[in-house]
Amino acid sequence: MINLQLSSSIHVFLVGKLRKQIALLAIAAIGLSSCSIPSQPAQSAAASQPAQSEAASQAPQRSKENDRGNVLKTIGETAAFGSDTVESSAVRFKVMEIRPFECTREPDFGPGNGQMIAVTIDVETGKNLSEQTGSDLISFNAGLWKGFSKDGKRMNTVSSDKVYNCVNDRAVLLPDLGPSEKATGIVLLDCPSVPTSLAFSFPQQGNGWEWEYPAQ
Repeated sequence: MINLQLSSSIHVFLVGKLRKQIALLAIAAIGLSSCSIPSQPAQSAAASQPAQSEAASQAPQRSKENDRGNVLKTIGETAAFGSDTVESSAVRFKVMEIRPFECTREPDFGPGNGQMIAVTIDVETGKNLSEQTGSDLISFNAGLWKGFSKDGKRMNTVSSDKVYNCVNDRAVLLPDLGPSEKATGIVLLDCPSVPTSLAFSFPQQGNGWEWEYPAQ
């Protein structure tokens, strides 16, 4: 009888101790799993940083306006007119080059203002040109340009008869463009001195665009 009671006591003791150890192990496992949870969001945040940086680098940057209200442009940068977005604009163009120019033929109009400059333009018009701009034709002729000297003063003129008569016509941009047309050519400007910037705007708009010279 004593042996049976002793065996029963030992069995109860061992079962109780085993249950206690199982409980401790379960608590430890819960503690370890709770400690490891914060590392997952950290890894996720770290992995998302390159994607966020890439998206930021691809986001379009807004052009800046100068004190004259003109949008500053660089060589090869698209300018657009006639819509809120470039893709749907009636006119899209780029100034591809601005450089000094020597006439290939001398007309009988005298020396002009003094500083001949060629602006190379690549332009495309949309099919809804008239509806979006109020005109069936657009032009980049010298009379629509402005020059600014190094002291910030606007030049009285950047045009003369010479700009229309001192170069082979095949190199000059078409005098006007209609809907759904593309063209590339030079616009000649005749400045009284070397400008520090050149600005252009269509008659239908207020402020336009401006490029530094020498071109940046």
